[in-house]
Parts: sequence; structure tokens; C-alpha cells
Amino acid sequence: MVNASLFKPFFLCVAIFIVAIFLYFPFLGKRDLWAPDEPRYAQIAKEMLKYKNYTILHLNNKIYKQKPPLFFWSIAIASMPFGYVNEISTRVPGALSASLLCVVIFLITLDIFGSTTIAILSTLCLVGVQKVFWEARFGQIEMVLNFLMFSAFYFFIISIKRRNIYIWLVGCILCALTVLTKGPIGLLFPGVFTLIYIILIAERKFPPIHWFLLGFVMFLIPIFPWAMLVLEHADKSYLFDIFYIQSFGRYTNPWHHYHPFYYYLFTFIPGFFPVVFYLVPLFKKEFWPSTMELKRAILLFLFIAGFVVVFFSISKGKRDIYIIPAYIALCPVTGYVLSRIWYEKIPFIVLFHKFIKWLQIGISIVFILMALCVLIDGIAQLIRSPLIPNNPYSIYESFILGVASYIFWVNTGRKFSRYLYNMDVRFLVSCLIFSFFLHCFLLPPIDRFKSAKPYASEINSIVPKDAVLINFKQPNMGLLFYLDRTMKVFESRKELESLSLNLERNTYIIVYKRDLDEIPYNQYFKVLYCGKIGSKTITLGVYQFQDGTYNLQGA
Repeated sequence: MVNASLFKPFFLCVAIFIVAIFLYFPFLGKRDLWAPDEPRYAQIAKEMLKYKNYTILHLNNKIYKQKPPLFFWSIAIASMPFGYVNEISTRVPGALSASLLCVVIFLITLDIFGSTTIAILSTLCLVGVQKVFWEARFGQIEMVLNFLMFSAFYFFIISIKRRNIYIWLVGCILCALTVLTKGPIGLLFPGVFTLIYIILIAERKFPPIHWFLLGFVMFLIPIFPWAMLVLEHADKSYLFDIFYIQSFGRYTNPWHHYHPFYYYLFTFIPGFFPVVFYLVPLFKKEFWPSTMELKRAILLFLFIAGFVVVFFSISKGKRDIYIIPAYIALCPVTGYVLSRIWYEKIPFIVLFHKFIKWLQIGISIVFILMALCVLIDGIAQLIRSPLIPNNPYSIYESFILGVASYIFWVNTGRKFSRYLYNMDVRFLVSCLIFSFFLHCFLLPPIDRFKSAKPYASEINSIVPKDAVLINFKQPNMGLLFYLDRTMKVFESRKELESLSLNLERNTYIIVYKRDLDEIPYNQYFKVLYCGKIGSKTITLGVYQFQDGTYNLQGA
């Protein structure tokens, strides 16, 4: 006879997945791809489909060696129903991975804490984290990477708990897929997470040696065929650049994103907002659990998060998205805190609730002030320029901000004062609703500032299809994607100067306005179009010579 209790976690997982789908998938294509990462990754997938080359990645017809191929395969697969790469297909892998990650965190928390309540609250915390919600709806690698990493970790801990080698081998395959997503970090993080679990939870009962040997074989199975195809169609430096230079080299000797050691001290709170406030009760000794099992469970996730933050703090190159695994690992801890707050009414908790209440009031006031500022600015612009207002969405944006303000304000009303233990969950839900409003209704109008699509349309209307298009210095990735044509890139003045001496007819040059002075023979350069993408001004121009030719030999 089938045990009915076994179906409860299954149905909860299905429910969590469906809710996550409804949060992450609506209006995915409502705004254009924003530089730098989204259009870059979309362009790589576009060229993958265009040239039917699924082994060696290309960007603007040049070999791209910064990332392994799995994420771009996922974009290509998501694009097949459309027949081309677009905004929706670029973001589907991240949104789907984030939805599945919610299920994985539910299962991990359920297994470690043994409490359905804590597992559900942990999942709510994960969905409520602003940085996670943001990345889930962007065409980025991070959600795919974290889903695979934490899935591998889950299979490892289940295999150790049940002493099942087959589950262990599934975890090894997931590690291989993680490596194919972003390099060796996909093996390092699940391995360290599992080691911490073995030391704290599994009482140092390491898997047998033959598990590691068979696991290594299974790890190679997804990677080996691709690596062989790479060696057949490219030189060995391709694999070396991806797995060494772009991983170890970027970590030990980065060439951009320089920040001091304490950088994450300042990005942690906004990145983990609003869930970060539910770490505060852990600083009170009486709030820690009385049983050793629960203490070890909390320490497990704290050590995992601490490892991630310290690991990336050591490197000189830092980005706020790097420590997303720390946010994810802390969600089971905040889920435990919420489960305690739910029932207990000790003086500290009552004081903590007052803090949460005033925090929501403060957020509500900020949003209503923002709504008024946007509305007043929009009305003033409409009076000055009634035919073409600078911000045609001002009333719409102020309305959405006003609704968000009302949601936070209602949550603190007297009607709810008798149920203080529910305020925390309502606060997370309010933040979640605002995140949904932000991505579905507030970000799309910002396209008029961030998108390269309008600029690309102007260029395509000016530049003939058979013309040569040159980009001087670093190209804008959004422009490259929406132009849908190959650009020759010249990164130095010397390169462009050499070309200018024998310039072909119908040659157009795109250059950032800040770099105009560096163009060789700029006295002959005529600007045809000038526009903004984000905060950057970009110009399109041609050389116009005195003798009517396109040769600067006599200039």
C-alpha cells in the first residue's frame, strides 16, 4: 500500500514551482535586452543558431572564450520555438532555473531541519530576496549556475544520508553541468558545501573511495564529448582560456571590477533585502535552538554563506552577483527565524516587530513621495512640451508607486495589530508584490533610456545593408544585437588610422562621443547621427574628404 504522506512534499514542490512560474515568467519580453550582459549572451546564442556551431562560441564573428557553452545552449533551445533569439527566450533559462531553485531549497531545508513549516518559510524568503528576483528575470547566468550548484549539493547530501551511490552519481553529473555553465567553480562550491555538511551533520562519515572514482567518471561524461569536439575544431588554448584564464586567472589576477576586501559589507544588506532583517534575532543568545541538531543545521548554512562571502572577498575582482549563493544559503536560516517569530512573543520579538512595522511605514512614505515627484515632473514636462512629453509614462509610474506605498501602509494598520506574528510574512509578501510590480510594470518604460533598439533602428535606416560598419573602441552589446549585422571592431587609434588610409566607399563608423577626439583625421569625420543609450552618447559618422575620394593618402 502506498504511503499517502509521501505525496505531501511532492504536491508542495509542484505548488511552489507553479507559484514561482507565475512570479518569474509574466511579461518577460516586455522590455528590451539591456547591456552589457543580456544582449551579449543573446548575440552569442544568435550566432550559435545562425552558423549551426554549437561547439565553439562566437561573438561578432570572433571566438568567445569567456564562458563555457551550457547557458548559451539553453538560450538556443528556448529560442527554437520562436525561430530566433528574442527577449523572452534569452530570459527563460534564468526564470525556469529560479523556479526550480525554489523547489530545491524547499527540499534541502526540509531534509536538514525536518520541518515543513521552516521549508515553506525558507522558500518564501528566497522568493522575497530582491537580488534573486532581479536575476531571475534577467538574461544572466547566475540563476542557472545556482540552480545546478544547489541541486548537486542536494543530491550529495541525500546520497550520504541514504548511502545510495546512484544518487551520488546524479550529483556528479549535475556538477559537470555546472562546470559547463561557469567553469571550475561549479565543482568547487558543491564540493565545499558537501564537506561542511559531512563535518557538521553527517558526523564525518565520508563516502567510500569508489564513490569518488565512479563519480569522477560520471563527471567526465557530459564534459568529455564537448571537450573532444573543441579540440577537433579549435586549438588547446580555447579550453585553457575558459577553464583556467577565465576562472583562476580572473580570481587571482582580475582585470576589472576592482573593489576592496570589505566591498561585500556594503552590498550584502541591499542585496539580501528585505530578508536580511530576519538574521538580527540570531544575535540574541536565547533565540538559538536548544537542540544540537538544530544548532548544527543553522551553522551549516551560516558556514556555507560565510565561505562564499570570504572566498570572493579575497579576490580583488568583485561583483554583487557573485555572493548570490550566500543569500540562497541563508534563506533556510531566516526560515527558521520566521518559524520561531511566528509563535513566540518574548519582549525582544515584540520590539523587533515594532522595528519591522516602522520600516514598512518608512518604505511606504518613500514610495508615495517618489510617486508625487514622478507625477509632478510629468505634469511639468507636459506643460512645457504637450506634443512630445519627455516622460509619457509619468502618470502610469506614479500610480504603480502609489499602489506599492498603499500595500506597505495597509500592512501596518490597526486591523493587523492583534496578529503581530503574521506581520513578518506579510512584510515579505509586500516586498514580493513590489518586486513583481517593479519588473512587470516599472522597468519596461525605462526602455526609452536603457534600450539600444531605437538607436539600432535609426542606424539601419541610415546605413545601407551592403555598407561596412566599423565600431571604434568598445562596442555597445545592445547595439550589436539589435543591428543584426556584423561590425568590424577597432580598439586602437593605430588600427583605425591604418584602415583610414585605404578606406572603402560606404564605410560608416560608430563611436562613443567621449572617444571622438581619438579618431584619426577627425577633422574629416562628419557626424550623421547622435543619440543616447543609457547614460552614454554614441555617434554615427563617415569620413568626408576634400577631394571627394575615400582615401586619406593625400590628407
